[in-house]
Amino acid sequence: MEKERVFLLIAECESFTKVSKILGISVATISRYVDALEAELNCKILQRSTRSIHLTDQGVAYARGVKKALTILDEAKKSVSGAEHDQVLRVNCIPSFGQHIMIKAINQVQREHPGAKIDLFCDQMVHAATKGEFDLYIRFTEPKDSSMLFKPLAKNQLGLYAGKEYLKKSASIKNPKDIILHNCLSYRFNQNEVWTFEKNSKKWDIPAEGSFRAGGSDLLSLAVHEQMGLALLPTWIPKDEKIVKQVLPSYSVRIKSHKERVIHAIYPKDRRGNKLILSVLEKAKDVVSQKLG
Repeated sequence: MEKERVFLLIAECESFTKVSKILGISVATISRYVDALEAELNCKILQRSTRSIHLTDQGVAYARGVKKALTILDEAKKSVSGAEHDQVLRVNCIPSFGQHIMIKAINQVQREHPGAKIDLFCDQMVHAATKGEFDLYIRFTEPKDSSMLFKPLAKNQLGLYAGKEYLKKSASIKNPKDIILHNCLSYRFNQNEVWTFEKNSKKWDIPAEGSFRAGGSDLLSLAVHEQMGLALLPTWIPKDEKIVKQVLPSYSVRIKSHKERVIHAIYPKDRRGNKLILSVLEKAKDVVSQKLG
């Protein structure tokens, strides 16, 4: 019923772009959903132009019917697994991942399951992933508590980014060694940060020396957008392509001390089959995949 749910949201927003931002899917995908529905129904349900989108008479009638059908379907699902949906799912998450990934994932889950209740906590103070305070943790590290399950959710792929105006005024960067001439923006929790670049089985370790450190990826991203220097940022964090560009994109890069970092989903073993947790994680994986293209 995914196409039908997307159609109802289009009817509400009257904009493919707004729906794309809400659901975290491309406008092209939304257009394909509409085309598929119109082919199944053998009629036009949307009147589309370059400036506006409106429901046709057939579209209005179809939207009413779909809304009733989905309400009945959601009530049926709730009657089977209502106990889970009556509870609040408490999620504790890495701030950047929460802001850019989990919000979109939770929005999609709640549109499919209107009765689902979710509390999302994102802060710089990292709570230990232990059973009790939260039902689901999103962390870079594996849990120490043996009562907790952990599953890889996404690779924290990094890229080197800089502001276009900064690059115009600075020395050119043709290979990793050129970076030593630049202002490298680094993470506050890493002392003497070193960036490791790899290409064609060759490796370069470059000291990240500069005048600014920050406590998280979002702050470093803001600094890059302010033309302050170079920084390693997760590829899933949005960047304004008019202002920022990726540097040395043909190289893989990581922070040397971190090796390969994986974002884990951590939750109690007794919640192994919890449908709400599994649904949130499935949507989060989808959002990450869409952002990585």
